[in-house]
Amino acid sequence: SIGIGHRSGFTSVELSNKAIFDAFVERLWKAVGFRLLTELLDALRNGGNYRIGATAISDLGVTLERRKFFTGTEHIFCAWDEVVVWSGPGIFCVGQKDNQKLVASFSYQSEDNVHIVEAAIRMLFKQGGDKLSDVLEQL
Repeated sequence: SIGIGHRSGFTSVELSNKAIFDAFVERLWKAVGFRLLTELLDALRNGGNYRIGATAISDLGVTLERRKFFTGTEHIFCAWDEVVVWSGPGIFCVGQKDNQKLVASFSYQSEDNVHIVEAAIRMLFKQGGDKLSDVLEQL
């Protein structure tokens, strides 16, 4: 299942053939994914944040939300070197390395541009650096 949002609405494409799905996603990434990635990284480099649900992503790290029963919600900032990421069935997860309970998960189908955020974070982890926008140096 591939969802594509655009100015005039939303289009969903259902494919059962994995080879066709992979080819479609590859072409989609080349057509719009790269542009979305560079726009995201430019915005973060210029001081912006990108929000997915209650989670704020910035150039220097991610702010995760921890709900406490009596004291309410606590927002905890984690620099990129304090973060781990993984994927599960239909979700992308970001968590604090030293606290398995401090995790945010994002649905690939329900949240916009989760794949773009995931690609940027995984590129940063692969190449190294302190800021997410450091990825722009390698593009």
